[in-house]
Amino acid sequence: MWTTIPYPAVEPTPPPPPASQPLVRTRTPPPEWPVRHARRHLQPVFRGVRALSPEDLDVHERMSALRSVVGSGPVWVGLSAAYLLGADTQARGLPLEMANATSGRFRDRDGVRMRRLMLADADLVETPVGRSLTAVRTALDLAVRGRRPLDIARVDQVLRVGRVDVAGLSAFAEEFGGMRGIRNARAVLPELDPRAESIPESVLRVGLVRLGLPPPTPQLLVRGPDGRVVARLDLGWEHQQVGIEYDGQYHDGDPRQRSRDRGRHNTLRAIGWTVYQVDATLARNPRAVYSLVRPHLL
Repeated sequence: MWTTIPYPAVEPTPPPPPASQPLVRTRTPPPEWPVRHARRHLQPVFRGVRALSPEDLDVHERMSALRSVVGSGPVWVGLSAAYLLGADTQARGLPLEMANATSGRFRDRDGVRMRRLMLADADLVETPVGRSLTAVRTALDLAVRGRRPLDIARVDQVLRVGRVDVAGLSAFAEEFGGMRGIRNARAVLPELDPRAESIPESVLRVGLVRLGLPPPTPQLLVRGPDGRVVARLDLGWEHQQVGIEYDGQYHDGDPRQRSRDRGRHNTLRAIGWTVYQVDATLARNPRAVYSLVRPHLL
């Protein structure tokens, strides 16, 4: 007599999590994602949380993932706090930054920088991904880190959000006499200028001034003889009629944009302006830009 021996049931591969919820906690996964399937089909974002494509997660999704495993205690600081304020600090790909305001049980992880800061309730605000530093406390947190042009440019971008100005940051810094790095913060205050629209513009501005050029005006409006605005320059010296336009990644493939640029430059030349275009490669060499504009300024 034949005996039918049933084959063990094969568990179907669960569907991918919906795009609106791309994260799965491996300690408490949802029913459709048993632990063994989560470990087989998902990649780690941080220890304790996985996703189908961690490299495709944006900053906000990574912050949500981290918050899900560290709980509500730690607060966002530094570049992460600046991101939540809406500041463009070019921090994509850099570690997320948190400070544990309650205990020291969280340690640095891959992709995360945990710090210790003395924080008061007045330094914190609530955000959709948990508590974070206020604008002025974020600006100070970045200002104490150093005097590199990039450090200054990141503070510029926090100030540009508009929730605190240089005077407010200066007054706030006076309350932290013994804070580590406070001398750096006070030293960079005169170099701050939140009018720059991007970090590369601020970096270039600081580099040129440190080489000896007079401070340029970011986002300078140039008017023609009739008083009409004919251009807005990224950096400009109005008295000497010299300007710099930063092209960045730029739109070389857009013929209409190129045509508009040529028309604007022709108008500027017609009213006596000298304008240099600086791309990302040239901007990384402030001495080369200095050599271009120095004869017109000094």
